[in-house]
Amino acid sequence: MTKQVGRLRCPTPEFSQVIWALKHWLVALLLLLFWVVPAWSQGMEDLSRSDRSALMYATRLTFNRQRVPVITVGIMDGQQSITVLSHDGLRFLPDGDGGPSVDMGRGGLVTCTATVKHGVPAKVEYYVVLDRVPAQDLGMVTRRFRKLQAKGLKLRQFQVGSVFGFYGHVLDNRKVLIVRDRPFKSLGAAQKVQKQTRPDLRVHAVLVKPPKGRIIVRCKGYKAVMVSNAYIYFKSFDHSPVTVKRVEFGKGFSWHSREDRRYTGLMYFAVDRHGKLAVVDAVDAETMLAGLVPSEMPHSAPMAALQAQAVAARNELFAKLGTRHGADPYMLCSDVHCQVYRGLGRENPRTTRAVNSTRGLLLFKGGKLVDTVYSSNCGGVSSSPDAIWGMHGSGLPAGLLDTRDRRQVDFTDTHKLEAFLESPPAGIYCAAHKRTFRWRVERTRQKLRVSIMNRTGKDPGAIQDLRVLKRGRSGRVLKMLVKGRAGQVILDGELTIRQALGGLKSALFLMRKKRGPGGLLDSVTFIGGGFGHGAGMCQVGAMGMARHKISFKGILLHYYPGSELLRIY
Repeated sequence: MTKQVGRLRCPTPEFSQVIWALKHWLVALLLLLFWVVPAWSQGMEDLSRSDRSALMYATRLTFNRQRVPVITVGIMDGQQSITVLSHDGLRFLPDGDGGPSVDMGRGGLVTCTATVKHGVPAKVEYYVVLDRVPAQDLGMVTRRFRKLQAKGLKLRQFQVGSVFGFYGHVLDNRKVLIVRDRPFKSLGAAQKVQKQTRPDLRVHAVLVKPPKGRIIVRCKGYKAVMVSNAYIYFKSFDHSPVTVKRVEFGKGFSWHSREDRRYTGLMYFAVDRHGKLAVVDAVDAETMLAGLVPSEMPHSAPMAALQAQAVAARNELFAKLGTRHGADPYMLCSDVHCQVYRGLGRENPRTTRAVNSTRGLLLFKGGKLVDTVYSSNCGGVSSSPDAIWGMHGSGLPAGLLDTRDRRQVDFTDTHKLEAFLESPPAGIYCAAHKRTFRWRVERTRQKLRVSIMNRTGKDPGAIQDLRVLKRGRSGRVLKMLVKGRAGQVILDGELTIRQALGGLKSALFLMRKKRGPGGLLDSVTFIGGGFGHGAGMCQVGAMGMARHKISFKGILLHYYPGSELLRIY
């Protein structure tokens, strides 16, 4: 759950020792708690309805009877009504597992529709994030805070993430967010400022007052009506799947649409932050991964690559818990913002086998959980999460060639980058996918102007020039200047640059400019490599390594050097 850390003061040695002791006492307490309470339903009996409602916004993990963590995933929200169906009946649980129940048929088709009446949105404050620092490194938090404070900014801090106990292992994914101490009432207003300030970071939402609304569930062919002012749990009989009708996905993207999707586990309806209806799946991590991995890598990929993807996806899953959606009644969403989870309908025997064969395996480095980011094709050279998203201490260096020797290079020199793009060295694992490994695309002056306006909200006028202001060691463009007749626009951040230049596959590119009358740019040809941000595991490269008979462990150590593989459950 999001917590305010408060204003930072330079810690004394005695203060640091107290913090150290308190942290380790907390870890010990969490380990004891999670060891004694391994099941979703245990410990629920003594909680009041308001207590259970509050848990929807907490980051406390629960476990199923196989000792696998249970994660609440937002399937869909922002709806006025949601319809679900089961071919084996539905059991509604007003107080969750272990409480009273209302059965709607068994062994037959049941269709139920939930609606929300008198919905009142939550009171949420939105903050522009200036920096994100690992909470464990108090010295770094101090330095980054003071550096921003020296600019005369009024600051505030929040801590996100949590410490999780896993049967003898501790996962600590806490981050300190340094924000402008000026909350916005609307997400849109905060996002506008965030894009202009640190576009590589996301606005931080803080739940001040939870939403209100009456949830009403009616089932076709039944007179009983279920009503709740907080939430309504439900599940099918005998673990059969539940279909959620017309699930909305891809919001904000060209593929935005709806489709029916099937899920398993304990589910619930809840009032979301907008005062509308959400449906959430409380699913164990391994079941979720079985539905998630097929969306991240083709099921036809070599088994070693699928296994590496399963481990990387598992790490990402736990690294994100508690770090986002603090104002929503679930831990993670099921869309691109978190990880794409489409339920049972996308499962495949090969990807499920990859998940099962790596059950409970996670990557650690220096005792800390590795944030195993990954992208489609690195173009033959790695980028760094520190440079791409302003992360600190990721331990993933930039400029490593995707070859057997993993040699480090420096492509801030455009002549070296040009040679690499035009004549890449032999032995690059991700070179087999020609369409994403190297690409060339032309953008007209007018198309560039429109896409820059759409991404930044600023109109540079007729574009006179584009200049690279900063490249990372991998050669990726991190900052650009757009010079136009109406003024200048700075493009800051890898994703911002890609989107502002018309949706480039990556920021690993060189430009060939063609000028027209008056010195204006007529068009620009971008010559580039890779697809995505290029940090962490290269998915096409992982498939290439697997075809060279390299094991999934070898693949993971190649892309996350210095890490170790541990089974935590």
